Amino acid sequence: MDLKITCNNILDQMFEVIEKIQDADFVQPSQALDGSTPGQHFRHSIEFFECLASGYERGVINYDNRDHDRNLESSRVLAMEMIHRIKDFVSSASFDKKLILEVSYDPHTN
Repeated sequence: MDLKITCNNILDQMFEVIEKIQDADFVQPSQALDGSTPGQHFRHSIEFFECLASGYERGVINYDNRDHDRNLESSRVLAMEMIHRIKDFVSSASFDKKLILEVSYDPHTN
């Protein structure tokens, strides 16, 4: 499996859906999403890619430190811009280096 192709396929699929959704629907809670909005779900996925991109150079990825950016989950335009930036990272990254996944299992400590 080629990681770059897989990442680009996922990002392209997200972009296509976000592009087709109306602004009002992007922020509308949905029963199909357990009361969350499509924007919240896209923000969640985009931020995982963003964590990979921001931690790649130093070799440490930490998904616990996501921004949970409310602007990203409420703006289709911002979400699509972020996807373009992440695709630029995917295109330029070699993905041949070791990465450390930093996690916290204790909700009361860092």
